[in-house]
This record gives sequence, C-alpha cells and structure tokens, in this order.
Amino acid sequence: MIRTILFSLLLSLLNFTSFAQEDLLQKVAPDHIPGKWKGKLIQGEGGLAREYTFELNLELDTQNKIKGHSYIYVDKSHAKISLKGELKGNQIHLQEIKIVDYKITPSYLWCIKKMDLKFLFKRSFFRLEGKWTGSTSQGECTPGVIQLKKATIKA
Repeated sequence: MIRTILFSLLLSLLNFTSFAQEDLLQKVAPDHIPGKWKGKLIQGEGGLAREYTFELNLELDTQNKIKGHSYIYVDKSHAKISLKGELKGNQIHLQEIKIVDYKITPSYLWCIKKMDLKFLFKRSFFRLEGKWTGSTSQGECTPGVIQLKKATIKA
C-alpha cells in the first residue's frame, strides 16, 4: 500500500515537472529558435539514403513567423532549400519552398519537406525533433524523422 502511494506521488511529481518544463520551453522558445541547428534526417527505405546530415538556419520575427534555409547532405550530394514556418508554443511547423542550390546523384530528386518539430531540452542541449513528409515532381517521398540540436551557452 505504501509503495502504491509513493509511486503515485512520484508520478504526480514527474507529471508536474513535465508540464512545468513544457510551459518554460514555450516561454524561452522565441529566444532560442533562431540560429543554426545541426543533426540528422532519417528516411524510411526507398530514398537515396537512410540517414542524411541535416541543418536548419532559422530566423524568427515578432509574430512567431519563421524563415530560413534547410541544408541536407549525403555522400557528394547536397541541397540548400528556402523555407518558411511558424512557432506555436513549443511546436514548430516548417514548409520548404524552393531549392536554392543543389547537387545530386543522377536519377534522384530532392524532397521538398513539411516538418512538424517539437522544441525540447534534453542532455544539456536544446533540440528540435519530429516527423517530416515530402514530395518531388515525381510523387511522394518516403517520410521519416528529424533530430537536431543546438549547443547551449555554458558559463
């Protein structure tokens, strides 16, 4: 009985901490979203590769509208793609617009992506993590996930 009560109290404390952290992240997100994010984009089978180096360079205006570029790299192929989006709480919705510069293996096309990312703080880093979908002029791309991080300033 005592174990059940202690476990319930622990769960309540963890839930409160989780809600408090999410509330805090919503408040600090506008200060930490702008800048360079680095990590990886993972795609299901059927793409050029399973894992790509992926970066975002983001700007945020006073209306929580986002603009910037994504950068994707794999082997000797790369692309720079303009994007726009919006910050809502600690959720970021991004839509790539136009390929600005690229090099790719013949017979492949870069996906123009929609990304739904969550702003998180884990293991001393601010992170953007979530799912992406996309398409080319030939049809839908195999979707996947994005995992990015931004180094925090240490005193």
